[in-house]
This record gives sequence, structure tokens and C-alpha cells, in this order.
Amino acid sequence: MKNQLLEKLESKSAVIGIVGLGYVGLPLMLRYIEAGYKVLGIDIDQEKVDQLNNALRTYIPSINKEKLSSLPKTRIEYPLPQKSKIEKKYFKQSRSYKLSEFSVKSAQGWKNVADWNRSWIPTVYWTAGYSQTGNYENQTNDNGFSTSLIFSFNLFDGFYTSARRQQSKIGVQAAKAKKASEAQKKILFLKHSLMQTRVKKAEFQVKLSKSRKKELRYKDIQRKVRQGVGSKLDLSAGALDFVKSKFEALESMKKYQQSMLDIAVELNEWNKVVIHEN
Repeated sequence: MKNQLLEKLESKSAVIGIVGLGYVGLPLMLRYIEAGYKVLGIDIDQEKVDQLNNALRTYIPSINKEKLSSLPKTRIEYPLPQKSKIEKKYFKQSRSYKLSEFSVKSAQGWKNVADWNRSWIPTVYWTAGYSQTGNYENQTNDNGFSTSLIFSFNLFDGFYTSARRQQSKIGVQAAKAKKASEAQKKILFLKHSLMQTRVKKAEFQVKLSKSRKKELRYKDIQRKVRQGVGSKLDLSAGALDFVKSKFEALESMKKYQQSMLDIAVELNEWNKVVIHEN
């Protein structure tokens, strides 16, 4: 078994396992990779594992960097509204507010129909008739005119219509209350989202700045390696550090852009959203 292990180490067919990818395990893993071994890194931090996998796919020489750089990059622009104008924009443009207005109008329409139905009002009919009788000898007897007055009052329909009018009145009140409540919640949501979007924008700018600094540091290490005063281990560590910061900046940008789109959707301002792909 010892000889087999030595043979695999000499032929570099052995798979090296490293448990823990911290400040000790990670440089050790990179050193084995540089030496040509297959390395299996194990860590309980899933986020760290995902970041390392993405970084290694980008910076191991067998990966085609030109294909990676040619992938489309999306950037979204949207002019955020001023906080003082959010309420006005919501009432004027928001589709959810317009839908709540339709609900109120629909309830008001049913109330109008119920109000027009007045079964409590009695119905009076006046009828008049003329009758004449005769026999086979063409002799006639004139019976004259007759009249009648009919008074109609439906008690059941009166109660039913009154209840329906009351129900329709409550329906209008409920629709108006829901409209006001939804509007208040949406306006608070929009103001909160606007504040959060500005915070996310600041976070993205900070992480982007850090990523650019780490990129410059990585390029400086590359220059030192070419001059023979830097090690490949430093180069690999710098690459991983740069890639990690790059992914953090991209994730922060995604959250910032998603927050912008949430506001644009609620205010129905899709026409102001500009998507750049390059």
C-alpha cells in the first residue's frame, strides 16, 4: 500500500483531500494545485465553497477566459423618484391604486341599482271596462261601464330590497376603506423601498471600489511574478481574493437593481427603465 501511494504521488494521480479551507488549508490547497495534483477541498461553510468553486473555474488555466469575458453583462438604469413626489406618483400612475378605484366604482354601481328598486312604494292600478250582451233575435241589453281600483303592496319584496340596499351601502364603505388602507400601505412600502434602494446603491459602490482595489493588487502581483520577485502562491491567493470581491460586488449590484425594479413596477414606470447589455 505504501508503494502504491508513493507511485500515485510521483505520477500525480493521487487525489489530495484537505479539510478546512481557511488561512492554512486554502494556501495548501493552491500549492497542491500548482504542483499538478487533483485536490478535494472540504469545508462546512457552503458560501465559502461556492465562492472558491467560482474563483477556480475562472482562474485555472484550463478555462477559456475569452468565453467567460464574452458573456453578456446587464446594467439597469432607472431614475429614482423624489421622496416628496412618491405619493403623487402613486395616486396618478399606480395600477394597484387604479384597480382599487375600479372596485369602489363597481360597489357604487351595485348600490345605485339597489337604490332605484323601491318595493316599499305601493302600486295602484285603475281599470275601466264596457260590456254589452245580446241574444239570437239581435236584441241587446246594455250593461254600461264598469271601473275598478287595484292597490298592490308586496311586504316581502320590501324587506328584501331594503336589506339589499343596506348590503350595497356596506359594500361601498368596505371598498373605500380597503382602497385607503392599501394606498397607505403602498406609499409606506414605496418610501421604505426608496430608502433601502439608496442604501443598497451605496453598499454596491463600496464593494465595487474594494473590488477594483483588489484587482489592482492582483495585477501588481502578476507584475511581480513576471519580474521574478513574486510567487505563484501569492498570485493564486490574490486571484481568489479578487474574484471573491468581484462576486460580492455583483451580488450587491443585483440587489440594488432588483430594488429599483420593484419601485418602477409599483409606480408603473417601465418606460423609464433602461437595460444595457454588453
